[in-house]
Amino acid sequence: MPAGKGTLIASAEVARQAWVGDGWPEVTVEVTLYAMGTFAANAHTVVPVVQQQIDLARSLLGRGPRSFADWLSSHVTAFR
Repeated sequence: MPAGKGTLIASAEVARQAWVGDGWPEVTVEVTLYAMGTFAANAHTVVPVVQQQIDLARSLLGRGPRSFADWLSSHVTAFR
């Protein structure tokens, strides 16, 4: 399976081979796989933290947080 944007990688070994093939340093591959595995194993603890941040933003701003896409559409001219 070729690597690239939008590619779903089925296993850590396939990801490792693709990334090394794309020129990633081995240490970067290992750290990325470790981080992804740790995040996946602890995702259930992340959701409450994210919700707390959304609630905090809502209380401070008086509205929900904006998506990145919304922010970008308002500021895209600054990057051209």
